[in-house]
Amino acid sequence: MRKKCLILAILALAAPLALIGIAIAMAPWFRFWSNALSDLGHQVKHPDTAKIFNTGLILGTIFSSLLACKCLRGWREALVWLEGFSLTLVAVFNEAYGVLHFWVSVLFFLSLLAMILAYIIAANSMVPRLYAAVALVIYAVIWYLHFVKGVPPGAAIPELVSVALYAPVFIHASIVGNGLG
Repeated sequence: MRKKCLILAILALAAPLALIGIAIAMAPWFRFWSNALSDLGHQVKHPDTAKIFNTGLILGTIFSSLLACKCLRGWREALVWLEGFSLTLVAVFNEAYGVLHFWVSVLFFLSLLAMILAYIIAANSMVPRLYAAVALVIYAVIWYLHFVKGVPPGAAIPELVSVALYAPVFIHASIVGNGLG
């Protein structure tokens, strides 16, 4: 069961990231420093990359949903459902939807933050708790720098850093299921 859960967790992360990578490779205009990843999903301005990018987000949701219903219970299940649902909203209400896209993106990144916070509270071991606490601080600093200081001007770097910080918490919470060790 743990192996199946680990595979689903890895697919939930790898599928969207792989397709985002393909979309970036297809977009000579894309710059990590000045763009948001969601710029790749704008179906009016960039229809070719939008198909790839938004499909990746939907695949991430499918694998997250399978993980939530097959492997998780309690707060882990609820937070992974929220993460998946908000990821789908980012794809459906893409950049072409303007401010609505911004708010569903905020919901998605807050859902990642909620998982990290819940993990800090629920972890039974000091090492995972310490990692999650450090990740939380870096998460907050990177978004503070972006929104308050305008560094970097595009959101791609804070988005990728957030996912990278979230990934170990997500994978560990996914394989331990109902009890953190």
